[in-house]
Amino acid sequence: MRYHGPRSTPLCFNYSFLGSTIEYQESCKDLRVLFTEDPSWSLQTRNVLQRAYSTLAFLRRAFSSSHTPTDVKHKLYLSLIIPIITYCSPVWRPSLVSDFVALERFQRRATKYILHDYTSDYRTRLSTLNLLPLMYRLE
Repeated sequence: MRYHGPRSTPLCFNYSFLGSTIEYQESCKDLRVLFTEDPSWSLQTRNVLQRAYSTLAFLRRAFSSSHTPTDVKHKLYLSLIIPIITYCSPVWRPSLVSDFVALERFQRRATKYILHDYTSDYRTRLSTLNLLPLMYRLE
């Protein structure tokens, strides 16, 4: 397991195990889940959103919004992006409203791309695509 520190702060404690020194870190990443001392999971949510936004940007470049059929973009979203967002979500479920707002903002943008519809409201786009808001999916 690799340990990553979120900031370049001085280390607080050192541990010794079988003659090896293990330095204390404020966070560690295991199976792409970032565990920190902060119980809000905001850092994990930001990491998930970063991967989801980069995947959506790739899809936008590879599959033009106006030339690709809606059902193809919908299937790509369900197969490539939703697994990024829901991976290990029972472990890291966000607890702050700001994290849920950021996740829903992402899905708002994604639904606009999928439907190539920048005028209708979010609920209409969700019902057209038969999707739930992400906060329900993460329950």
